[in-house]
Amino acid sequence: DWYEAFFDDCITHHIKPAFLSLHMYSCLDNTENARGVFPHPATTCNYLSLTNTKYPRNLLRFLNDMLHRHHMDDLPLITTEWNITFHLQDLIRDTAFMAPYIIHTHLLTMELTQGLTYTGLSDISDQMLPSQLIFSGGYGLIDSNSVPKPAYNAFVMLHKLDQDILACDPPYIITRSERGYHILIYNLADYDNDLKNSNLDFM
Repeated sequence: DWYEAFFDDCITHHIKPAFLSLHMYSCLDNTENARGVFPHPATTCNYLSLTNTKYPRNLLRFLNDMLHRHHMDDLPLITTEWNITFHLQDLIRDTAFMAPYIIHTHLLTMELTQGLTYTGLSDISDQMLPSQLIFSGGYGLIDSNSVPKPAYNAFVMLHKLDQDILACDPPYIITRSERGYHILIYNLADYDNDLKNSNLDFM
């Protein structure tokens, strides 16, 4: 609703923003009834954060439709903060799942946004004290002990792709340059429903 109010105010006062910024996460605020999936202290938000792998794409489509309705189609849509969850610690971010999740989200949204910025480079953050654990579920691509996480490797692979896209139909993308071709194939396993419906006791 506040996006609608913002655009209405811009139209009323003849204001043209430079761009539209948003923070984008794939989780709901459900920590009150959260059930952790790793044996870890209860103070850590280690629940199943992902709600829908298509949520980022659907959100960007919704905002692009809103821009169109307000005759601001040329306004750049920039995701200035993006991650799987907005909570300071979630151990899902330290698992192998994050690499295909990042690649999948990038391929689904690259035509819908002019910028997709991951939350942080390092788990060392100004929002909390650094953890003494090797992995603590922090925001970054590298943990507080300078160990690259699976999320880091996702960006390494994306960086190898070329500008000329021949085919993109997740879970794959094929690109070409003067040097040759790059093909990136991934497997995004949906852990969310499988674990929530299981009878396993992770705690």
